[in-house]
Amino acid sequence: MTLLHTPLPITGDTMEFTASACNLLTLKTDCLVIALGHDGTDNPTLQSIDDATGGLVSRLQSSGDIKNTIGSSLLINEPPGLAAKRLLLLGSGKKAANEQSFLELASGLANKLTKLPIQSACISMNRKLVEASYLFNPFKSKEKKITSLKKITLATPSRKGLDTLKNTLNRGKAIANGVNLARELGDLPGNICTPSYLASQSRKLAKKHTKLSCKVLNEKQMKTLGMGALLSVTAGTIEPAKMIVLEYRGGKSGDKPIVLVGKGVTFDSGGISLKPGAAMDEMKYDMCGAASVLGTFSTLIEAELPINVV
Repeated sequence: MTLLHTPLPITGDTMEFTASACNLLTLKTDCLVIALGHDGTDNPTLQSIDDATGGLVSRLQSSGDIKNTIGSSLLINEPPGLAAKRLLLLGSGKKAANEQSFLELASGLANKLTKLPIQSACISMNRKLVEASYLFNPFKSKEKKITSLKKITLATPSRKGLDTLKNTLNRGKAIANGVNLARELGDLPGNICTPSYLASQSRKLAKKHTKLSCKVLNEKQMKTLGMGALLSVTAGTIEPAKMIVLEYRGGKSGDKPIVLVGKGVTFDSGGISLKPGAAMDEMKYDMCGAASVLGTFSTLIEAELPINVV
């Protein structure tokens, strides 16, 4: 019986990302997102939006309806002077943001957009949106109909730097898809995500790119190699052990590979009689090291990084 419609590709692959040089005033989209920018800095994009809406943005800032702090936002339906159905003003902080504050900003925006009844948006970030769009509900009997984002456009007023923007967009999506793959594997229950299941998903991943190969050792092969410690872990279960070896060759043939090792115990039954029953379901997370490695390889093949990894 197939419990998952298809574990790969993951949720993020259903979202389309594009980068475009366009006029934000005439752009037709369900939601146009504009950051207020940092205090004391010029923001031509915000100024053009303010002019098109007859000074609406300036008035909302003066009245305190929208504050320029990270986490603040204001949604305006049917904004005057714009072709967009909605305008989302986003506080970006009074000072230049560091990486952590930017991620907080992106995460808050992503969560807000994915809860709106929209299918398209024009914004300036994508990685957190893919992660926020992740839903794990294959085992629910009645799946709620959720209007989710289908298309994200990163708009720039000129074509200068558009290629760089597109490359950044694709790199961010590759990272987010890898993260979501690891999350999906971690969320699966132990009776589904067995060693054989992980091996199956690894093989499927390897089929997606010619530079990625997968080798799975069975118990007989491991015994021949003297891998008694690993085999003893699975001695008490009917599920056979698997040793999964993935190799990505994106760099030069003579380059030394980066080596990743992830623990893949799909259910930690050690000392099970001593563990509290309320947290027993969390024992499935003992394979998240292996899930992280698989997510990393997913990112490697999608971003086509020029390195060798085993």
